[in-house]
Amino acid sequence: MFELSDELDITVVSDIGIDKKSAFIIDNFYKDPDAVRFISIRGQGGGMSGGMPGNRVCFPTNEIRNIKPLFDQICFDEDIWGRPTDKDKYESAWGNASYMCNFITSESIVEMPGGLIPHQDTYELDPHPNQFGVVIYLNVPEECNGGTSIWSYNGQMTVKDKLHDLLSKLEREKATYEEVQEVMSSSFNKEHVLEMKYNRAVVYPTDILHSAELKSEWFKEYPRIAQVLFL
Repeated sequence: MFELSDELDITVVSDIGIDKKSAFIIDNFYKDPDAVRFISIRGQGGGMSGGMPGNRVCFPTNEIRNIKPLFDQICFDEDIWGRPTDKDKYESAWGNASYMCNFITSESIVEMPGGLIPHQDTYELDPHPNQFGVVIYLNVPEECNGGTSIWSYNGQMTVKDKLHDLLSKLEREKATYEEVQEVMSSSFNKEHVLEMKYNRAVVYPTDILHSAELKSEWFKEYPRIAQVLFL
């Protein structure tokens, strides 16, 4: 399980947005993506809620480290990322790595539209020990829609702290999906979309604004299935 394909197709996406950020797209990621998809769906009922629409399944497994050698190459390429990677934090993240998979449905998008607001996984004023986010898409081709969007807010792709005032206002006013969409179109600028494709992994810095690319009319008959890693 969790073995890399012998036919990896790796693409570097450069000069993303106003800050010229980079990301990786890795197609044909798993050797047996159907098996990974199966265990994800099988565990879906035991999911936990988080700060996002839908649920997350999480369980420990050492086999997740089968994919580490690929990320050892990707995450330390300073020419691509434009900065060094902290090796101690990176190794610590792998030491704590587990299998995590997010499930999002149309219903959960409408129930928790504030979860669509772009966020960072680490902030200067709220630091977390991760430097890279990884999303591995596990929806089969006919189920694919959207992907992962990268954003800017008031001309910045990286903000120092969570957008507490905006999030509190949306929560206080119990904003609807339509109202959240209006806020996003007026306050944020979509810089790039890393498109969803079956058995595709995308890698991006965790200190840039991003979100799942979602619309309320998507994922009505099946969930959006995405494995996540924070490195």
